[in-house]
Amino acid sequence: MRESGRRECSSCCSIRTARVGARARTPGETNGERIASLYDALAQFTPSPIVELNRAVAFAMAFGAAADLELVDALTSEPSLNAYHLLPSVRGDLLVTLGRLDEAYGVRARDNPHAQRP
Repeated sequence: MRESGRRECSSCCSIRTARVGARARTPGETNGERIASLYDALAQFTPSPIVELNRAVAFAMAFGAAADLELVDALTSEPSLNAYHLLPSVRGDLLVTLGRLDEAYGVRARDNPHAQRP
């Protein structure tokens, strides 16, 4: 519920998330904590693995890659994401951010046989 007493909806959460991202002139100005909280709300209205992956990325923006990697790792066992190309991309990026380059290369090599070491 919003402070005004009006009930939120999934479309409202999506629109607010886009607005918060659009207001930032640079990635550093993005309000990651606000986006993470909006994805929390969206996950209540529209629970799906894709929303959870987006929520995990928002958490990385707000709280760092280590917290996010746990959320993403939990999604790797989700059957509907087995062929989703962004899951290994997100995971590989987080591993690079954390300095775990050999693991990141392994993720990229499985996803793309022509991948080069980071």
